[in-house]
Amino acid sequence: MQTKLAGKIFALGFVLCTTAAAGDVPNGCVQQLLDVQTARLPACAAVDGVDARHIGTLPGGARLYLVYEFPGGSGVFSSMVAFTEDKGVLRRLFVLHGGDRCDNGIKSARMLPGGGFAVVKNQTPLSMGTGPEFCATCCAGTREEHYNAAGARMD
Repeated sequence: MQTKLAGKIFALGFVLCTTAAAGDVPNGCVQQLLDVQTARLPACAAVDGVDARHIGTLPGGARLYLVYEFPGGSGVFSSMVAFTEDKGVLRRLFVLHGGDRCDNGIKSARMLPGGGFAVVKNQTPLSMGTGPEFCATCCAGTREEHYNAAGARMD
């Protein structure tokens, strides 16, 4: 998908991920952890409008997920969430909220050596200093941020 801004074409820079892998935590459970501290399996389940992707395992066994929410309308909102599981209870450790598509939306994430992780966020022309207007679908570039295993930014 592409959009046009001042005669230039920009690819929409977000990745649509699949739901959590078979045998893993349902995407609805991961989504619940964006808003609440705990969720119980199997009460939470797969839901429409959410894609959750397992990025990796943090030191101590916590799971790290990249979550995209499609709440209706044109927005695609992204977040990172880390949680542990014990006897069917998921406990959130932290949430990092991204944004809407090119407006700080999370394009990708990956684990780093040593247990931290990197998040690549899309940037609008305005946030890159190359355009005077806000446009949530106009990706002008990306910014990579590094976090430690506790979710604290390292750069």
